[in-house]
Amino acid sequence: MQAKCMPTSFPERVAPVTDLPKILAVDDRRENLAVIKAMLGRVEAEVVLVDSGRAALAALEDEEYAVMLLDVSMPEMDGYEVASRMQETGMLAQVPVIFVTAIDRDERSLMEGYKAGVVDFIFKPMNPAILRSKVHVFLNLYKARKAQELANGQLLSLQQDLIVKRGEAEAAAREIGLAKLELEFQNEELLRRNRELDSFAHVLSHDLRQPLQSILDYLELIGAESGASLPPDATRWFASCARLGRGMSGLITDVLEYATLGSQQITKESTDCDAALAGALERLTAAIKESDACIVHDELPRLPGSEELLTRVFQNLIANAIKYKSDATPRIEVRCQWDPSRHNWLFRVIDNGRGVDPKDFGRVFEMFARGRMVSALPGTGIGLAVCKRIVEAHAGRMWVTSKENEGSEFCFVLPGGAIV
Repeated sequence: MQAKCMPTSFPERVAPVTDLPKILAVDDRRENLAVIKAMLGRVEAEVVLVDSGRAALAALEDEEYAVMLLDVSMPEMDGYEVASRMQETGMLAQVPVIFVTAIDRDERSLMEGYKAGVVDFIFKPMNPAILRSKVHVFLNLYKARKAQELANGQLLSLQQDLIVKRGEAEAAAREIGLAKLELEFQNEELLRRNRELDSFAHVLSHDLRQPLQSILDYLELIGAESGASLPPDATRWFASCARLGRGMSGLITDVLEYATLGSQQITKESTDCDAALAGALERLTAAIKESDACIVHDELPRLPGSEELLTRVFQNLIANAIKYKSDATPRIEVRCQWDPSRHNWLFRVIDNGRGVDPKDFGRVFEMFARGRMVSALPGTGIGLAVCKRIVEAHAGRMWVTSKENEGSEFCFVLPGGAIV
C-alpha cells in the first residue's frame, strides 16, 4: 500500500498506484493524518492526504475517490461546510463521506452530519479495526460500482455494435431484395425472349419447310422426266441439290422440334421406357445393321412422361453413338437404376466411340454446338440440345462424362416410382 499527501503546509507526495481505488483523508493536523495512514497500511487502496477543506475540494476535482475521511473541526472551512459544498456540486453522489470527529456522540451532531450528506461517523480516538472495516465496506461498494459501470459500458458497446450490425444487415437485406427483384426481372425478360425466339424459330421453320419440300419435289420431277437426256454434270448437280435439300429439311425439322419443345407443355402419362427404347431401335434398324452395332440394355421402368419424346431421346443418343464410333465395332449399353435417396431413375447410355473432349461437356448440349473431336463429321448439332430439353421438360437433368478414344457415358435422371 502506498500513500501520498497533497498538503498546503507539507508537500510529501507518493506516486499513485493507478490500479488501486483511492481514499481521501482530510485533517488539518499532520499527526492525525499520520495515524490514519498507519491504520490503513494494510488496506489495498491508495491513500491521499490533504490538510484543509479547500485542498480536499481541489483534490476531488482532479481525481476519483472511493471514500473520503473528513475531519469535522478544521479552521477556515470545517467538515460540515466541505460536505455541504460537495452536496451542492453533486460530489456526494459519487464520493461517500465518513466524518472523523472528537465531538461527543450527541444526537444533534449526528443529525447535522447526516443532513450535510455524511454517510457514517468515526469517533476519536479511532479504533483501527473499526476504521478499516468501515473503509472496506465503501471500497467494496466502489469496486462493485466500477464493475457495474464496466459491464454497462460493455453492454452499451455491444448494443451499439448490434445496432450497427442490424443496420448493415437491413441494408444488405435491401440490397439482396433489390438484386432479387432485378434477377427476377432479368429472368422474366430472358423467358420472354426465349419464348419469342422459340416462336420465331417455330414460325420460320414451319414457313421454310413447305417451300423447301416443293423444291425437292420439283427436283425429283425434273430428274424423273429428263431421265438419260441430262448431261452427266447436270445429273450430279441435281443429286447434290437433292442431298443438300434433304439435309436442310432435316435441320428445319430438328429446329422445329426444339422450338416446339420450348413453347408447348408436354402431356405426361404412364410410359413404358422399354417400349420407348424399342421404338428408337426400330427407327435405327438400318444404321444398326450397317454398323453391326451391339446394343444391350437393362429392363427399364415405367414412369410419368411422353413415350414419343423419350423415344426421341434414346434414338438421338444411340444414333450419335453409332455415327461417332471409333475403329472398333460399336457397343452400346443402356443401363438404368433407382436412386432411393433422390427418388429418381438414373439412365446411362454408354458407348465405346471417339469420346467427348472434357472442355466440351457443357457446350455439346447447346444449339448448333458440336464437339471438337467430331466436328469434321456431318451433323446439325441440335440432337443433344433436343435431348436435354426433353429431359428437362420431364423435370430431369442431363450430363456427359467421357475419355478421349474410350467412349462416352450420357446420363440423365427422371423422377418416378420405384416399380419396374
